[in-house]
Amino acid sequence: MVSKIFSSTLLAMMLTAAVSYPSAAGTGYNRIDWNVLKTIHCDIRFPDGMEGLALRAAELSEEGYARVSDALAHDCAQVITVVIFPAHHGPDQDDDMMDDYRRGLIRTGRGSIAVSFNGSYADLRRAITHKIAHVFQYDLFTDAPVPVPAISAQRMPPAIAEGMAEYIACGFDEKADMVMRDIMTGGRHIGIRELADNRLTVRTREFREAQSLFMFIEKRYGRHAVGEILKDIRDCGNFCEAVRINTGASLDRLDLEWNDSLRNRYHVLVDNEKRAADGAERITFDADGSESMNILPAISPDGKRIAYLAAGGPSARLAVVSAERDSSPGMKRICYFPNSMKLGRLSSAFGVDNKLSWSKNGSRILLAARSKGADSIFSINAENGTVVSEIRLPFSAVMQPSKSADGRLIAFSGIASCSADIYIYNTEEGAVTRLTDDDFTDRDPALAPDGLSVVYSSNWNAAGDIGRDDFNLVRLDIKNGIRTVLVGTGGNDIQPDISHDGNRLVYSSNSNGAYNIYLLDMTTSKAVRITDETAGAFHPRWFPDGKGIAYVSLRDQAFEIFVRRL
Repeated sequence: MVSKIFSSTLLAMMLTAAVSYPSAAGTGYNRIDWNVLKTIHCDIRFPDGMEGLALRAAELSEEGYARVSDALAHDCAQVITVVIFPAHHGPDQDDDMMDDYRRGLIRTGRGSIAVSFNGSYADLRRAITHKIAHVFQYDLFTDAPVPVPAISAQRMPPAIAEGMAEYIACGFDEKADMVMRDIMTGGRHIGIRELADNRLTVRTREFREAQSLFMFIEKRYGRHAVGEILKDIRDCGNFCEAVRINTGASLDRLDLEWNDSLRNRYHVLVDNEKRAADGAERITFDADGSESMNILPAISPDGKRIAYLAAGGPSARLAVVSAERDSSPGMKRICYFPNSMKLGRLSSAFGVDNKLSWSKNGSRILLAARSKGADSIFSINAENGTVVSEIRLPFSAVMQPSKSADGRLIAFSGIASCSADIYIYNTEEGAVTRLTDDDFTDRDPALAPDGLSVVYSSNWNAAGDIGRDDFNLVRLDIKNGIRTVLVGTGGNDIQPDISHDGNRLVYSSNSNGAYNIYLLDMTTSKAVRITDETAGAFHPRWFPDGKGIAYVSLRDQAFEIFVRRL
């Protein structure tokens, strides 16, 4: 099903502008023939086979352009090139694809952006609008006949630039709220002067704080204050002075008011002492601070080991830790495989889009990764980290593989062209079966222990809004195709995992604000919250005996794995 998201006039205008730009041969990945769709303000470049995605990206690009133009009261002087990649295929994920950039076949720069499609149109909308905002920032700075102070002195602070672009793209969204909850709980809020420091290393914390600053400024001083501040940075060459000009307040006073607004927003949060004593046991410890994301726990069949991905920096590594209670904190990691396969250059987005599963005898770990220009499902030796087998599949992206209890079936979310759907791979027959087929985002599959059904998250809605950020949990009978909504709270209900007896389901939901873990008794349809994390809890997985779960929590600006006994 292809959504009718364009008027016939606009669609015809763009289709008549399609031309082909073949990539260089011999780059080490499948040959890509690049095409272009022209809209009023953008050129959309995309590979063959992604025409449907390109049409939607064209609409989102024009929507993003209009949103940024309205926020900044400015029109860009140039046509913006928007390059669309399949998930995990962008130049930051694949060294070989950089050849196209070096050869000039894809020209990035001040008027060009590149985005990857992970199956979510909400994410694609945000990514396109965010990067278009950066193009506007530079264009506005150079919208003068002579060099301006902001350019010559490089006075646009990186954290401010990122926070402004993200706020224009999506306002103060749930990701920003999650980070700010953690920051305010730990008392680590920094001020405006620190954010304005050009020497500041821009991490998630810094640009999320800047995002919250722009929310405060817009609420206090009006919807066009953000654009006026940007123009005054251009004219006077100093962010702090630009803020003073537009608000009429001293920086110290504004800092105090912003801090007060954050304290009012988050005044009900628990303190560190209470949070540390919430009954969850921390499993991952990184004394050297090299990993900021320890994610995707998976418990071995005997319940004694937990596999996970350490996705800090530009690479992701597979690790196994002891789950036994008598393990001392510094000695929990028992296996660490930094060089078992090309997990290097695995972005955090791909890490989050992954899922780990153990074989029935506990000797292998299943995960999705990119190899030789394509996504594959790998089986890894749990003792030494070597690759045991690889399943190469004909998809532009393979995400969240989930193995059945007997190891015969693997469910996964796959992108074939312009949507993420649920598929089943039969390891005995080598055959792929498509279970869902629509334009909505279907992800997070979890196979029932008997292999007869699969539970997944989907943003399907009767209104046909494929970009809606509202996911429900759906159970699909593999034999007859009947779908049943198990959880639909009005928020995002995601990342299900089914207990080994098939009667209970744990999942992450933001139905009450922050994401937390809930337990659904599928025999009674009764759900209860089982965690009370301040900033968020994600990726719950059952212990085999059904008496506990492992999950990921954001604490002190790091994603770590915790175990909770039920």
